[in-house]
Amino acid sequence: MWEEIVTLFTEIDILPAVLLLLGLALCIIEMCMPGFGVFGISGAISIVGGLIALIAYGNSVTQFFIMLFIILVILAIMFLIAIYSAKRGLLSKTPLITSGTAVSADYGSPEKNFGKLLGKEGVLSKDCKPVGRVMIADLEYEVTTKTAFLIKGTRVQVIEVEGATITVKAI
Repeated sequence: MWEEIVTLFTEIDILPAVLLLLGLALCIIEMCMPGFGVFGISGAISIVGGLIALIAYGNSVTQFFIMLFIILVILAIMFLIAIYSAKRGLLSKTPLITSGTAVSADYGSPEKNFGKLLGKEGVLSKDCKPVGRVMIADLEYEVTTKTAFLIKGTRVQVIEVEGATITVKAI
């Protein structure tokens, strides 16, 4: 068994090695930066091609399955790392993700954080039926109300903020 592993890694030809490494790299890129699947599909095709080339260049079936097992273990570990990073929010803060997504990097900045408006009062600058606009501290915000209709000029107070949704009630 150990002889097969040693032989596999010391006597592997260039084409299978390049195809396998390229396939792994493309699959890892797809895990870290999900998209339309171009990298993932290309990586899978490259890995399959590398495994076929491994057999075609005279390696044994045992060596084929050893390489297949190693590739699957590497991909599983990278997948678990990507899932862990995504759950913890670490993946979304990397330059690779922030520069390649439609959401700007300053989305969570204090200027975009509407939580500071909770409890503030303002005057509606546009009828709220149930979406309108309110002026608070010389800035205009889009707001919603839980009541059916509030007219322009009504004094309101912010009662709830969830993300970019600001909910107001009449005072």
